[in-house]
Amino acid sequence: MSLGQFLLTIGVALWVFDSKKIPKLISNVAIIISICRQYYYSIAARFEQILEQALHQRQLERNEQKAQEVEKKGFM
Repeated sequence: MSLGQFLLTIGVALWVFDSKKIPKLISNVAIIISICRQYYYSIAARFEQILEQALHQRQLERNEQKAQEVEKKGFM
């Protein structure tokens, strides 16, 4: 059970026991946690994509550098 589900369950349980503001607070916290989790995953995916692009670019630069070195050695 995730933290959001846990808080929502506690909120419903407290609501059944006639507490007035606690369930609303807990359900709001659960909603906020789930929204933050969605943003975290989208940001993490974007960050991973940026890192992959940077690694790919670096590999291309290394390959070009090696090709230039081989070219220079071939002409000498």
